[in-house]
Amino acid sequence: MFTFICARRLFCHKDTKLIKLCSYLLEDSTEKMSLSVNYPWKYIYIAGSDLPIYLKRGRTLQNESESRISKNYSKLFDKRNSKYLLFSKSRWADSSCKATYVHSAIESHLAYRQKGKWPATTFSHAVFGSEDCVQKGVFCCSTSQEQHSHLHSQIKDFLKENNSFKAYQFHESSSKNIFKLSDIGDDNTYETSDDREIEVEIVKRSSMKGLQENDPVASPIFSLPEISPVFHSYNEARIVLEKLSCVPEVKELLDVTDNCITIATEKSCDQTLLHPFVVVEGMDATGKTTLTELLEKKMGAARYFTPPPQITHLRAFFDKYPEIVRRAYYSMGNYIVAREIIQECQSRPVIMDRFWHSTAAYGIANETSSGDMPEPDHSVYRWPSDLLKPTIVLFLTVSEDVRKQRLSGRGLQATFEEKSLDNDQLFRQRLCDAYRRMNSPSCIEIDAGGTVEEVQSKALQVLASHGVNLHCINK
Repeated sequence: MFTFICARRLFCHKDTKLIKLCSYLLEDSTEKMSLSVNYPWKYIYIAGSDLPIYLKRGRTLQNESESRISKNYSKLFDKRNSKYLLFSKSRWADSSCKATYVHSAIESHLAYRQKGKWPATTFSHAVFGSEDCVQKGVFCCSTSQEQHSHLHSQIKDFLKENNSFKAYQFHESSSKNIFKLSDIGDDNTYETSDDREIEVEIVKRSSMKGLQENDPVASPIFSLPEISPVFHSYNEARIVLEKLSCVPEVKELLDVTDNCITIATEKSCDQTLLHPFVVVEGMDATGKTTLTELLEKKMGAARYFTPPPQITHLRAFFDKYPEIVRRAYYSMGNYIVAREIIQECQSRPVIMDRFWHSTAAYGIANETSSGDMPEPDHSVYRWPSDLLKPTIVLFLTVSEDVRKQRLSGRGLQATFEEKSLDNDQLFRQRLCDAYRRMNSPSCIEIDAGGTVEEVQSKALQVLASHGVNLHCINK
């Protein structure tokens, strides 16, 4: 086991329900704790949009690569930008690693909801912990000289309004690779004066013992099963939701799932389908709906979606959760619809608009930087052992100009994913890379930038080449 802090950019949501949600989870929202005393840690991991950054507590005195490391990360740690780490001081009744991570991630929404109020500030996920405890918070950084002078006072005001939070500010030192984290609150619960200031050093990943042994490249998020947002079994996803079972919407989701999945899911993945099960994947506005409608008619197929109708009304609620909980929701939808598809495919083909590949790809893209995505042979891309496998998976891609043009024609409010895709080019690339690295089954990429007829023709050719029956069934 290892300890670390990680940070990652995300979009905030304005929803007062999140504030009420935290009250379900806290044992004592006013109890104060020190980062260094109550949650001892050794490493900090920041998943910057382009490069991962590793910080280690104390000084390693390994200065031979100091200039190279400093140059790589100079943009993030620019002297003109102020940087802060915010996290919850709350304790939870369930102190297990997974529960602490999930609960603190939810409460951290209270911090990054400030994005709309603090202009020219980059907001990021942050996670820190110890051998038996991992907790989430928020990393924020000013992006303009003007905001640099205002961010400190804004965070101080936030701490006064939300006394369950604590904040540390990054300060540079005489060494290029050394930073100091100093407490900016009014907390008086420290055992020693040293607890108010913590020294950290930028290091290479190889310096982080326990981190590089089994997984020398991938983000630490995917080295700890307790915090990974990609689930490879029904039980993995359900365990996350059970940590929040006192929340009405979560309980409803679990109840619906229990009613839909009455047989052991392990048996479903081995079912022999009499007709093909075709999944169409892709980012928003790549033509998935259009193609699935055409294939539905061409093949006389049934068309399915995820999340399925039984839990669609809960989607807006779960989309405001941190990634690990959101993906657990979408995973439940995958298992619910898989049960229905097993029965449907005994009488006719099924066309599916998104399935497990999308659930996993967004989880991966949101929790990594472009410099530490899991390699193609990583287990994170492996299909769940207890989930029905598609006959074939088509992955539609278009240029960003075409995608934006199609989005503008919809006239609908942008979703969380659409905002991410629109504002972060590196996120879009990570998402595409995640789709392309999926295996067993892999995604067959189709350029969907042409006319509807051209895209349909390409899709039919791919299906025919993989032995999928294309004969229209007259009804």
